[in-house]
Amino acid sequence: MIARTLFFCLITLFHLNANVSPFNELTWNLDLPDLPPEQGEAIQSGLAKPFSGFIDGELYIAGGANFPHTPLTEGGKKIYHKAIFILSKNITKNGEKKYSWRQEKISLPQGAAYGETIPVPNGLLLIGGETQSSTGQVSQSNNVFLLSKVNGELSLKTHSQAPVSLSHSSSL
Repeated sequence: MIARTLFFCLITLFHLNANVSPFNELTWNLDLPDLPPEQGEAIQSGLAKPFSGFIDGELYIAGGANFPHTPLTEGGKKIYHKAIFILSKNITKNGEKKYSWRQEKISLPQGAAYGETIPVPNGLLLIGGETQSSTGQVSQSNNVFLLSKVNGELSLKTHSQAPVSLSHSSSL
């Protein structure tokens, strides 16, 4: 029994190894602009686990967390963001692709990160995550929002509530 199990493990590893390209051969062919700072901020420090996905060929980034003013190692405070950014592709007059970010007028109801994004036919479901209230209280959420376009305008509506709070998970 052990020999059979070992045999199947080796075959699986061989199969995985035979179908995976070495990481050092990965190349990026896009010249994408950096995510801009949120309105009112001077720099974009990066975002940990924002909600993200595509609607109508545009990339949406909503929320996320970071330490924008002082690093964690120096006692910095984590901030949960509400902003929604969109990366759009435009074609210039000479046919070149140009990408640009814009911050949407609407935002999440409160700062949120570490939730799940599930694409649905009419937009993105934003599920759970950690949220930060206006008083700074951090808690896990069971809220489910639908981020979609309605008549060309971005819409964020409460969809439902999950039966349990959900954060730091993974979905496909």
